[in-house]
Amino acid sequence: MFEVQLFEVSCASDLAQSLCSVGAFRREALDVIYGVWSKFHVADSKRWFADVQPLNSAIKDEFEKKGWLAGVPAKHVDQLLKWPMPLYPFDLGLDPV
Repeated sequence: MFEVQLFEVSCASDLAQSLCSVGAFRREALDVIYGVWSKFHVADSKRWFADVQPLNSAIKDEFEKKGWLAGVPAKHVDQLLKWPMPLYPFDLGLDPV
């Protein structure tokens, strides 16, 4: 069980590092991510990765159009495409809570 926990932590930290590398934490990037993911509703607990992969591709395409992925290592861009259901339960709107 200890090895599984290390693997899970490693995957999470690798994902966080990749998201940082591609610039996903910038305000403008969060707007792109919100624009793509806000149209996706997780109403079915039996969603498959195939349901979200096109959304990750759309985010990557938008990041590329903006020139944000130039010079980013391919391993980080690839990780962006494997991001499982990012931020779907969070309200990323600008209205104060």
